[in-house]
Amino acid sequence: MSVVELRRTLARLADVPEPALRAACKAVEQFAASEGGFVRVGRNKRTYKLKAITRIQSRGTTITATVYGIPTGFWVWKTTGTDAHLIPKRPPTKARPRPMAGGLRHPVQRTQLRHPGASGRGAWDNVRKRAATVVPEMVEQHIRRVIAGA
Repeated sequence: MSVVELRRTLARLADVPEPALRAACKAVEQFAASEGGFVRVGRNKRTYKLKAITRIQSRGTTITATVYGIPTGFWVWKTTGTDAHLIPKRPPTKARPRPMAGGLRHPVQRTQLRHPGASGRGAWDNVRKRAATVVPEMVEQHIRRVIAGA
């Protein structure tokens, strides 16, 4: 390898981190989307899609990529689970007044519900494990392509 070829290769290698990092971040976002799935919440069962976003910052010679799971709270539920908790009774509304007992003039008291909680299945931990194995391989492949001149 001549000096000129070596300089060209080093110049191409200087541009490697950002494109390789962007490709790796996109892969991690796809892992998160497949691992997260959907969460249904509330009385109306509103559906939220769990996904990830990436923030890439460069300061001098250092490039940092941070991947966030959004919405954050639901990722916590899927990763660590929820504790047992009480669900309060619903307040009466015009459309749904408090039911009355038989012909009596007093409302029926419905007690609050006790939710047993849910165990988490380590969703974000699974994303991190997959990223730890795949991201270095992707960066290495990107560097090999640059050195090969492709």
